[in-house]
Amino acid sequence: MDLEDDTYGSIFKALQHPIRRRILKMLDAGPSSYTDILRSLNIDNGLLNYHLDNLGELVSKLPDERYTLSEYGRAAVALNQRVEEPAPREEVRVMEHKIDSRVLKAATALLLVAVVTFAGLYIDLNGKYSALTLANEDTKARLTESETKLEGLSTLMALETFVKESSDFKVVYSFTSSYYQSYVTYLTSNGNVTKRFDSSGLPWVFVYVPEAGATLTLIAIVQSGEGTKAPITVQKAKSGRLGLDVISKDDVVFSGEAFPFAEFSVPLPESGWYLVSSQGLIDGNSLGYHYSPAEGNFNLHLQIQLSLNGERTLFGASGSY
Repeated sequence: MDLEDDTYGSIFKALQHPIRRRILKMLDAGPSSYTDILRSLNIDNGLLNYHLDNLGELVSKLPDERYTLSEYGRAAVALNQRVEEPAPREEVRVMEHKIDSRVLKAATALLLVAVVTFAGLYIDLNGKYSALTLANEDTKARLTESETKLEGLSTLMALETFVKESSDFKVVYSFTSSYYQSYVTYLTSNGNVTKRFDSSGLPWVFVYVPEAGATLTLIAIVQSGEGTKAPITVQKAKSGRLGLDVISKDDVVFSGEAFPFAEFSVPLPESGWYLVSSQGLIDGNSLGYHYSPAEGNFNLHLQIQLSLNGERTLFGASGSY
């Protein structure tokens, strides 16, 4: 608490007791000695000293040891007079008029603040409403787009059946297979020259296309020191496993060769199973199936993707054979 706060506290404390108010009135008439104050109040020394101490900064001593009012003491006396002697009626009316004027101005200012506040609130709420309206329209458009895509995916539901029937069946956006083959020439014990064939990986892959009008994209990377080309064919199949009468040479929809890199786009005429082979044409009948792979050494990496109307789509892939 600073000196100003202490002084205001002293003023109010001094005015609380009638003896201290009498001391202030005496000193307001002029400086008085300790003895004059004691005789006028008719109290003992201890009580007078107590009240003089409580007056604090409101009184001060002159060089001749008489007590007089300080600036704060005169302010305390003036305040006490305002309390004990009310203003004349005319002055009260002027004060009431001033008070009414201040109240009116304050009320007007509050009203203006309220109007401005509510106007800003209205503008803010209106902006938020417009933003919510736009967001709602955007959400409706997204829902409509999603419903359209769901309708387009309805033909893919048949994939679930194949997934349940075949443990090695995969529903994918793309499928990659690797195949390696080599021929080794060597001499037999009787001096004849013969070849031994060795291979690993998947020589063919079955894919299930759920909708007609799709495009199969084949990306082939072939490594071969002898320049051997890998024969790539796509044939319509009756199922996802190679067996009797599953595939025929009459069902070929694409045939090509790849080395060292090739990309093929194969339009598919209808939905259903297809066989993608790196062994060339495969022919099947009631007795079995046969094919004639290219003689040579090569290592093939083949990536298969399916697209519909220019956008990739889900399809099934199986490595069984």
